[in-house]
Amino acid sequence: NGRAARHNVGYVHGQPPEGSVEASPATPGEGGPVAACVAYHAAAVGIVMDSEGPPSARVQHFFSEHTDDISCMAVHPSGQFVATGELGRSPVIHVWTAAGRP
Repeated sequence: NGRAARHNVGYVHGQPPEGSVEASPATPGEGGPVAACVAYHAAAVGIVMDSEGPPSARVQHFFSEHTDDISCMAVHPSGQFVATGELGRSPVIHVWTAAGRP
């Protein structure tokens, strides 16, 4: 039918390729840190995950607006914003909230 499939992502496991950004600490929230989090990417998805508590209780927030693999990532010092850049013929940089919204 020519339409792209959309998926609901439940959890992303992954390790960025060698030479890319290591996981970066992020502290999302208004007016200061709310929870300890880690930001990383896998393929074309940016992920911010709670890093406290048991693994079964850790929540992930996703940014999935990239059309090619993410090659770089930066977290704003406030922890509220993440910037990710992608590979490709017409690469773009997206700035999004640590909660996964543009």
